Amino acid sequence: MATTSNEKPPLLKWVIEDPEILPEDSPSFLCAVCRRINFKFLIFTTNPWQAVKEIPLDSFARILEKQSCAFCRLVKQTVDNNFGAGVVPVEHEGKAIMVSMISTMKVVDLSTPHELLLWLKPNPLPGRETPPLFIHTVDTGYWLNIKEKGRIVPSSQIDFMLPMFWNRKCRYHLSPVHEDHASQTDSYSLPVGFRLIDTKQMCIVSADSTFQYLTLSYTWGTGETLKLLNENFDELAQENALSKYEHLIPQTIKDAMYLVPKLMDRYLWVDALCIIQNDADDKQAQISAMDQIYGHSVLTIAVAYGEGAEAGIPGVRPGSRSVMQRAETIQDICLANRPWSFDKSVGESKWNTRAWTFQERILTKRTLFITEQQMFFKCDHVAGCQAEDLDTKLQARKPVTYPMEDTGKDTIPSRWSINIVTYQRTVESFVTRDLTYPGDMLNAFEGIAQKMRPIFRSKFLYGLPQTELEYCLLWEPWGGHLRRRRDPETGKSMFPSWSWAGWMGPVRFHQEEKLSRVKWVDESGEIFTSDEYRAPTSADTKEKMLEWRNEWVEKRTSSGFRYFHHSSDPDSWFRNPTAPEAERRPEAQCAPETGHLRFWAKTDDLKFPADWQPPKDTGNSPLWELKLADKKGYNFGYFRVPVELLPTLGMRGKSYGIVIITRSRHSHSHKEIRAVKKEPLEKPPTLYSGDGAELEKPWSEKSLEEYDDEKEITNEENFFPDELDSQDAMWDLGFDRRRYDAYKPFPLYEFLAVEYIEGIAYRIGIGKMHIDAWQPEEEEKWKKKLITLG
Repeated sequence: MATTSNEKPPLLKWVIEDPEILPEDSPSFLCAVCRRINFKFLIFTTNPWQAVKEIPLDSFARILEKQSCAFCRLVKQTVDNNFGAGVVPVEHEGKAIMVSMISTMKVVDLSTPHELLLWLKPNPLPGRETPPLFIHTVDTGYWLNIKEKGRIVPSSQIDFMLPMFWNRKCRYHLSPVHEDHASQTDSYSLPVGFRLIDTKQMCIVSADSTFQYLTLSYTWGTGETLKLLNENFDELAQENALSKYEHLIPQTIKDAMYLVPKLMDRYLWVDALCIIQNDADDKQAQISAMDQIYGHSVLTIAVAYGEGAEAGIPGVRPGSRSVMQRAETIQDICLANRPWSFDKSVGESKWNTRAWTFQERILTKRTLFITEQQMFFKCDHVAGCQAEDLDTKLQARKPVTYPMEDTGKDTIPSRWSINIVTYQRTVESFVTRDLTYPGDMLNAFEGIAQKMRPIFRSKFLYGLPQTELEYCLLWEPWGGHLRRRRDPETGKSMFPSWSWAGWMGPVRFHQEEKLSRVKWVDESGEIFTSDEYRAPTSADTKEKMLEWRNEWVEKRTSSGFRYFHHSSDPDSWFRNPTAPEAERRPEAQCAPETGHLRFWAKTDDLKFPADWQPPKDTGNSPLWELKLADKKGYNFGYFRVPVELLPTLGMRGKSYGIVIITRSRHSHSHKEIRAVKKEPLEKPPTLYSGDGAELEKPWSEKSLEEYDDEKEITNEENFFPDELDSQDAMWDLGFDRRRYDAYKPFPLYEFLAVEYIEGIAYRIGIGKMHIDAWQPEEEEKWKKKLITLG
């Protein structure tokens, strides 16, 4: 039986029932709403989960009216700093903009003071993402004395001691986290003709690997500026020559030249003034050595600000910063709004959209990011970044918990990351960046390829590592229109069709186990597999090959993706066992003068129906999918082509085919295969063979080398009437599961759709098909063929 009570409901822990009321002229005065909030509880509580509930503050209009309240002033400053003073309206579409907040952790560390995160509802600026609006505790003392607390960012000019402290602490291994692995400076060999700016003598000087120097990463812009040329080389090498031409030097470069001695260094590398811009040989030599130039640098200054080189470096000159930060003392706690975060400052900058700066970002050991509102510092030793507005406890990089995750976005890790995963993440990000000149695609990737060479133990062919070539051939377009990269003057394709560099648009790779089904042919005509290419020359018999393979330890991710490390080096992870370059045969799969790949593969002709017409309306889709069907009309696969190719696809006189590259498995478990679009099946279907529990494993325990296509392809027609019709299934496997076995291990061939022109195959798309569609006895249909891929 319910009873009534006169007792008041328990107060929320963040509510102060009888708050102290200060005089309105007190700097710490709080309004009637804010004084009831227990800020000490929200910020210093040892149990943050008690305070995650949203706390309503007031309408933005009322907050603007209550500027005698210390916290309302801080809210206004936080909003103004992120959106601009006076930009945010007080209402949107007739609804008042309301402000609320929650308490949130800076890091997963219960001892750390929490931050306050403000929310504006509804979104006051539709079409514009609301940045995180953070308020945190700060110490107003000198930054060197502040430990694991917030800091006030100087509003006018950088305190140059802070970036110098960050750099020197890492550079000279002055803390435990920086002692883990020493700099590899001695292993770098700088290119012939390497030059630097001497900021003391104000001229260009020749240099070698004994010099300690900084590098500048910036956005060029379009204006006419001073550049190093054959004509002015001798003059710019004279003392004070750069002072003479100071009016022609962009502000960003001038600021960098001023900053270097402030950081207690002398030499600076800037591409415009250290590469002879009208000397093709010098330009190519320096571009090919970007990994050495940036890798040898003691610090890279990354200017993530402005549209071009005239923007300058915020905070180097007095008054060149635009941060609106305010500190208020509230309930004896000093609080301040946080400047823009790393993701907003760097991620949304023009600098971050450029392919060249992407390369520079990941080649350097240490980077000082200078943005509009604050500085950030990243190095190879430490996970995450250090920010000017917050002193954090440094955490050393550690092995990742899940090997499919990379260890850092701003580096190419030499350990604790599977080489193919590092490559995938790097390329997928790189191809989204902008280039002024389309032909610079591989030049801008050259340094990255050189940096990744040790983790693949091979050279790169047009952006693809030789030791994992078939895996990397199977890139596919993703999320945007894909079109051939052509010379703007001649209209001719600039790079091979099989390389992602030959196309413009985003691409991706599928992290799936793949079994190679090609045999490469080198220029001498010798035939070899990728396994043979990765093995040492000493493994020239089956017994020696097995002995060498036994030196490698096989691991698997949670999804069953294999990777290996050598027993002598557990921290270096490879997709396949790979001997050092010096121990392997020198075959190359690519003819360097033509860019052609030659290999033996299973192929089939690709014929379009006589009445086939390209679709007139493709909507906004960048790709068009075409189904493959057998003689009885059952779908056994598909392929996708960029919509730009559709108008001429299937035209009379053109010759097409499919070229099988790998055998793979789909990523769906047996439970997912049986899932219906709307509701689960009442009765699971009968499985094809074997024990049901065993078949539910995400991968087979069978050695991948044991799979034999000729023995495992099912020649007779096995129908599976209990299986779902594909249109009713939640997941489309790409084939008719009532005709083709969905549970067979590695049931798919991955292939390239190609167009043959004068005997050369050119990639037009990518697809998958069920292996049982390959019928070995149909020699007139399916055949192995020597392919030349252009």
